[in-house]
Amino acid sequence: MKKANNESGSTLMSVLMIVIVAVAVVGAAYVATTNQVMLTSRSADTDALEATAEGVLDYAYGQWKNTVDSTGLPNSTDANKLVQGANAPALPAGMRILSFTINPLDAYGMPVAEATAMNDYKMSFVYNYAATVQLASSGVGGTRSVIMRRILSYAAVPPTRGMFYSEGDFELYKPAKMVIGGDVHTNANAHVSTGTAPTYDSKGNVTSTGLEFLPTSKVTYVGGYDNGAPAGSLNWSDAGNNYAPTYDLGLSNQVKKVPEIAGIGAGTAAQYSTTDNNPNNDGNRELIEPPVAGYDDPPAIAASRIYDNAGLLISVSGPVDTTAALSNSTTGTFTGGNFTIKAQNGVSLTSAQATTIRNAVTNSKTTQVQTWVPKLVQVSQQVWVSNWVTVKGKWVDQGGYQTQTTTVDQGAYVTTNVVTQKTIYDKREVNNIPITDLNLGAIVPTLNDMTGFNGIIYMYDTGAGDQKAIRVTNGGVLPDNGLTIATEDGLYVQGDYNTGTTTNSNLVPSNSNPGANAVTTVANYTTKSAALVADAIMVLSNSWSDSNASSSVGNRNASNTTINTALIGGYVPSVDGGNNGRSGYSGGMNNFPRFLESWSGDNMTFTGAFVSLYQSKKFTGSWDTGDIYSPPTRYWYFDTMLLSRVLPGIPSTGGCVRGALTRM
Repeated sequence: MKKANNESGSTLMSVLMIVIVAVAVVGAAYVATTNQVMLTSRSADTDALEATAEGVLDYAYGQWKNTVDSTGLPNSTDANKLVQGANAPALPAGMRILSFTINPLDAYGMPVAEATAMNDYKMSFVYNYAATVQLASSGVGGTRSVIMRRILSYAAVPPTRGMFYSEGDFELYKPAKMVIGGDVHTNANAHVSTGTAPTYDSKGNVTSTGLEFLPTSKVTYVGGYDNGAPAGSLNWSDAGNNYAPTYDLGLSNQVKKVPEIAGIGAGTAAQYSTTDNNPNNDGNRELIEPPVAGYDDPPAIAASRIYDNAGLLISVSGPVDTTAALSNSTTGTFTGGNFTIKAQNGVSLTSAQATTIRNAVTNSKTTQVQTWVPKLVQVSQQVWVSNWVTVKGKWVDQGGYQTQTTTVDQGAYVTTNVVTQKTIYDKREVNNIPITDLNLGAIVPTLNDMTGFNGIIYMYDTGAGDQKAIRVTNGGVLPDNGLTIATEDGLYVQGDYNTGTTTNSNLVPSNSNPGANAVTTVANYTTKSAALVADAIMVLSNSWSDSNASSSVGNRNASNTTINTALIGGYVPSVDGGNNGRSGYSGGMNNFPRFLESWSGDNMTFTGAFVSLYQSKKFTGSWDTGDIYSPPTRYWYFDTMLLSRVLPGIPSTGGCVRGALTRM
């Protein structure tokens, strides 16, 4: 019996142990299951919060971009209003915003009150904002929250930061041998070809080519890229084949499709419209146009107008009379003899300075005209008056003398001087162009001494007709702080520009001994920041003569000429058939500066940048060679100093970019 009792107790203990273990296992399973449920819930909540936060930051980008495009870069207060209060976005049920901010950042990534510009490696101005949101939700196991951030950037790119910038198609169709060392950008299509077949060595390396892009050159385009013939080009020349250019680092490394770089300053592109009745918001050409009175001038566009930003406004309304007195009825404005000069934007202009500048502006010619001046006098004379009668069968004149008075013109030719506005004949435009000369060398000392002068002159002709022009002469030496000259008219630049001499062009090495990498200034002269901006830009050599302008091209012989400046102007797009029986081809970017002389055997050396920013509105004659010009030997270089220079009055094109998403 005792043995049996011991067996019974042992069995009971075993059962109890089994029960205890079972309970422990069940308990552990319960805890594990509960923890798994909580972990799964927490993960799902966090995933949902992150996905929602990303959407909220996309909303912030949209709000910020609309503001930048319409009114410019907001400060911290205005940026935060975009996503707070009534502008806060709706969230899924159970979620809430703990904080939501958009703040400008400084160069160190710290929040600041105002948008702060930073420079990238090519003088793009980058403005960064941080959009940061903290979201929370409640679920199994408590409250979850995430903090996420996205960098919002506006990149303002000076259009002069590369060799070529084109708002329309970038075209190089079988140009003479060219080597390009600066960047190229087009907001449209790139049609790039050479008529020279490349040659190769035994290893397949290019040994010669007609069009070469150096490693320092990249081609970016928005539309498409090809090596085909642009519109109208085959009408000009369909001989031979098209060959692809040579890219020293390879096509894939140097040619890229990119987003559009739009506008002429922050917020301008969004204010453009060609369908409303406002003439002040039609596109990039607003850069060179005065605002039309009586219409709204959108703020972003107004902020970029050179007319509004200039330190000096100069206008002519007919032949300038340099003997007329200049009246000063309004502070800073002097008027007289079809000439007006106005100082603005903090510039102080004296009467003596205004007179000096007026005397450097010439556009009149005097012609001697022979005019008959009548002098009517009464002259009396005796005149026989017959009276025939019959006397004895014969006719007898029994008349007599009578006094008669007649009016006689005893006048004479008188020589008079007639003053009119002078013109030059432009073979491309097939027209006599009223022209006003600005002798730059005569006013540089005055500009250097002028209090507050910001380096910007806007000059235009308010007379009748569309085709008028300003011509810059004697421009070898520029003001110490640089100079931008802009006009809504055409602009001719005659002779060397920004080379350091106004007396002897042969002192410039690139004129006396032209060639690759020849020095483009005289000794001890550093080129100044410079830009010429117009409807169209025509380059006249050091040998140009107005008297030969209408002669055949063989009588308009050029000579070596050097220009150091950015050229910003209009283009005539390629079409299949142009005006005046011409091909319709634009001439390509190699003919962006327009020529009117025979440059055969002569050289044009250029250092700067070419910016084709809008279609020409006034100088719209189709390109051709023929009797218009023969091309120069081109030694053209991108001015690398433009990577660190800001040109007076030249705004940046730009665009908004969403940066990387970061969980904090």
